[in-house]
Amino acid sequence: MQKAADLSWSTFTFWVFKRWLEGKELSPELGRLLIAQQHRGRTDEISLNALAKRWEPFFTERIEVDMAGIDPTKLNEVREIHARDEARRQQIMSEWRASRASE
Repeated sequence: MQKAADLSWSTFTFWVFKRWLEGKELSPELGRLLIAQQHRGRTDEISLNALAKRWEPFFTERIEVDMAGIDPTKLNEVREIHARDEARRQQIMSEWRASRASE
């Protein structure tokens, strides 16, 4: 049910913005919705490419800064912890899939 509601809201939002971009008349309520949305998000972030274009420089810069000060020993410890957690996650997912298959 939640997925259907999310899809309906997305469809409605696209419809409102399409009407606005086409210069069609909007009710005062829809106008307020558009004004509120202007301050919450950017319309260029609909595609993954737009997200990557906007945020990639920030994350690339952060990774370079973070990697510059990392002790190799600590990095190995982090990788070991990550590998252990990933193995545990994979095991749990495998068990979950098996339980779903038997239902």
